[in-house]
Amino acid sequence: MLPPYKNARSPKISQSVLSSLSAREPRLTARAMQKETLEATAWHEAGHAVVGARLGMKLYKVEIPVRFMTYSCGEVRISTGYTTYVVNGLADQFGTEGANRARAVFAAAGIAAELARGNRSTMEIQDDSDGIRRYARALGIEDHPSNRELAVFFADAVNEATGLLLQDGGKAWVRVRTALKQRLELSHEKVLELMS
Repeated sequence: MLPPYKNARSPKISQSVLSSLSAREPRLTARAMQKETLEATAWHEAGHAVVGARLGMKLYKVEIPVRFMTYSCGEVRISTGYTTYVVNGLADQFGTEGANRARAVFAAAGIAAELARGNRSTMEIQDDSDGIRRYARALGIEDHPSNRELAVFFADAVNEATGLLLQDGGKAWVRVRTALKQRLELSHEKVLELMS
């Protein structure tokens, strides 16, 4: 499991990420970079969508907005995804404590997806790690790197998210991920349809 504080960085795409992509494939083209970035973003966001739906959260939408940045290899599509859910009613549905735990598991879904993808970089999970820590603070857990209670809360959230993500052997996650790569946006209803 990744520790919640290791290598805190901005979630922006950096030259080091592009270098690491190029290191995997020496002649990586702009098109291949687009495809790899889209694939990685779909893995991550589909993880949030599937776990959120399995938690009973009403998703607003899952999307991968198209952004372009130009590098020496040509114009590169940078995909940064978002999975948003309807906040109203969570406390009614889960209770205040349960809502914060559900939000932490929802945030941990991105980490679970990255780990399942084999990604050990902390850059793609920084926002998710921050979210888990924020919900831990709301539950009265001190936000300090040496706090054992925080480490246990973090690990429990990631483990629960992993279990929900792979509940059916990951089949629903694959269907949502595939549809998200093709459409770049999915509604709550579409996610549920793909999961059934």
